[in-house]
Amino acid sequence: MSGLEDLLSAIPIGESRSPRRREHRVRALIFDTYGTVCDFYGPMTRQFERFARERGEECDAHAMSVAWRTAYAIVRLRFRGRGLVLGAA
Repeated sequence: MSGLEDLLSAIPIGESRSPRRREHRVRALIFDTYGTVCDFYGPMTRQFERFARERGEECDAHAMSVAWRTAYAIVRLRFRGRGLVLGAA
């Protein structure tokens, strides 16, 4: 067996059949679609490009978008840890 086959065989897989009708009650369906539905980096990258172009500067607009989003996430996590919410009055 290859290493991949060993790894995959160690992963517990549920029943190999679909549940019978009414065997399981579905209580919720949850989807995380933010990265699929909302394009965060495209608009931010374009804004950084425009900002630099208007000032006659050059920049790696994508890298700036990633850095800004990373810094924003860090600040949000720090505030959340203190029980504070950004933007709350």
